[in-house]
Amino acid sequence: MRKLAIALCVLSGCMLTACEVDCGKDCDRSDCGCTDCDHKSEYCGNGIIELGEQCDGMNFAAATCATVLGQGCTGYLMCSSCKIDTSLCVCPKPETRQCGNGILEAGEQCDKTDFGSATCASLRPGTSGQLLCDSDCTIDLTGCAPAQPYEPVCGNGVIDSGEQCDTNNFGGYTCHIKCAEAGMNYSGAFTCTDQCKVDERACKCIPPETAICGNGKVETWEECDDGNVKDGDGCSKACKLEVCGNGVLDFGEECDDGNTADGDCCSSTCKLEYSAACASTCGNGRIELGETCDDNNLGYYTGMGAEKVCKLFGYQMSSSAKVSCSDTCQIVLDCPERKCGNGSLDDGEFCDGGVIRNGYTCQSIFGPGSTGTLKCDNTCLHTDKSSCTPPSNCGNGKVNGNERCDPNLEDESKFLCSSYYPGSTGNRVCSSVCRWEDDSCTIPPTCGNGKWDEGEDCDPSVFVSYAQSCAGAMGPGSTGTVLCTERCKFSYSLCTQSPACGNNKTENGTNGTARYHEVCDGTDLNGKTCAKLLGSEYTGTLGCLSNCTGYDYTNCRLK
Repeated sequence: MRKLAIALCVLSGCMLTACEVDCGKDCDRSDCGCTDCDHKSEYCGNGIIELGEQCDGMNFAAATCATVLGQGCTGYLMCSSCKIDTSLCVCPKPETRQCGNGILEAGEQCDKTDFGSATCASLRPGTSGQLLCDSDCTIDLTGCAPAQPYEPVCGNGVIDSGEQCDTNNFGGYTCHIKCAEAGMNYSGAFTCTDQCKVDERACKCIPPETAICGNGKVETWEECDDGNVKDGDGCSKACKLEVCGNGVLDFGEECDDGNTADGDCCSSTCKLEYSAACASTCGNGRIELGETCDDNNLGYYTGMGAEKVCKLFGYQMSSSAKVSCSDTCQIVLDCPERKCGNGSLDDGEFCDGGVIRNGYTCQSIFGPGSTGTLKCDNTCLHTDKSSCTPPSNCGNGKVNGNERCDPNLEDESKFLCSSYYPGSTGNRVCSSVCRWEDDSCTIPPTCGNGKWDEGEDCDPSVFVSYAQSCAGAMGPGSTGTVLCTERCKFSYSLCTQSPACGNNKTENGTNGTARYHEVCDGTDLNGKTCAKLLGSEYTGTLGCLSNCTGYDYTNCRLK
C-alpha cells in the first residue's frame, strides 16, 4: 500500500502535475508526487519537510540550536541529506550542566521540580495544572488542562469538530487542490463563512487549454509566466506569484495565512511566530497552526470518506483506501497501488483494459467511418488495434482522409525508420489498414519513460494537451485536441476547422475539406453534467468553451 504524508504538499500546490519515474531508476525530481517504483523514496532537496525528514534545504520549520540541543545553545543549523546537522551550534560546556541534579541550569527547560518561572498558564494560556519534567530535562505539558471546559467557537481561527474552516484556517484545503482534482488551473481563493463552512464561490477552475504555463506569456488565468514551470523563482510552476500573503505555502515560506500582518502566529514575512498564544497541542482534537488534522478531526475532509479523499489527491477511488491522522497531526493517506489489468491508468501506463490515455479510439486513429473498439495489450504500454476496422477505401492507391499511407503506392510502402525515430533502424511498412507499421523499427527504449527525449515530440506519460495546439500546428482557426501517440509523436487527427461551432448543436464529421470534432456546442452539452464529468459529489452548471473543443468547469462546485 502506498502511504503518503500530504500536509505540506497540499499547501505547496504540488497536485497539478504528477511525476512518473522509470522503474529501476532513483527518483531525482523535486515534485511532491514523484515516487520510485517501490514507492519508498522521499524527496530530499525540494525545500519541503516531508515524512522522515528533519529539514530540507533552508527549511528547518521551528528548529534552532536551542530547540535541538537545549537552552543556551547558539549558532546555526545546517541540513545534510535532510537530517539536521548541529556542527555549527555552540553550547555551554557539558560540565556546566547536569540533568537530574534538581538545579535548573543553562540548556535545561526544567530539572525535577525546578521549572523556574514557568507554569501551565504561562506556557499555555487558559490552562491550569501541574507541569512535568521529562528525564531529558524538557517540560511535559500533558498535565496542563483547560481551566474551564473548552467551548468550540466559530471565529477563533481553530478548526473545531463540526467545522470545515475557521477564519483563514482551511486545514490545508485550497482552491488549488479543488481544481487540481479535475485537472484544471485555478483562479481566486476560498473564503470561510460565519458558520465556519468553506465558501468556494470565489474559486474558479479553468481548463488548461485556455493558457500555456511556461511559454513566457501571461495569459488569461496566469498571474505570471517566466518561461519555465519551476517553483522557488518568484513565479510558481502553476504560474502564480510566489508572494507572502497569497494564502498558498510557497517555496521558502513557513506559513501563509492570507495576510501580511504580524501578531497572528504567521508574520508579515510568512515565518512562524512562536509564543505561548501561538502554541498548538497535537491530540486535543482542534486543528491549530501547523496541523492539517487532529485526532478524529479531519477538518474539511471529515465525513468525506477515504475513497473520495484519495480521489481528491489524484488517486483512483478504491474500497480499500484509508485516511488517518498521524501522531504529528498531519493527514496520512493509504491508497492502494495500481497494477496492469485493474482498469485504471497508473503511473507509466499508456492504457489499461478499456481505458486509453489521451482518449484514443479506432475513429481517432483510422478516421471517420472506422468501426470497432481499441483495446490494450497485456503490458498496458501499447494499444491493440486488431479489433478496429478502417474505412473501406484503404488500398485504392490514394492516401484518403485520415490514412497515413496506402500499400498500393509503392513509393510510400517503405520508409527508413531512422528518418522518423532518430537512432532507430529498419524500414516502416504501410499496412493493409493504411497505417504505418513500425513493428519492424528498432527504436531506442525512451518513449514512455516520462521524459521528452531527443527526437520525441512528446511523451504520453507526461503529455498534456495544451503543450501543443491545433492552431499552432495547422494555422489560425484550427481547433481540437493534439494527441501524443504511443510512439511519442504528435497526432493531429482530432484537429479541425469547425465552421459549425456556435449553432448549439454538437456535430462531428467533415465539411468537405477538413475534419471537425465538437465536444459540445453552446447549450448542447452532449448529455454531460458537472456530476458526470467530475464525480457525483459535484453540482453546478457545466458550460461549453467558445471553440466547442471542451467543457467550461468554472461553475462546477462540490456539493
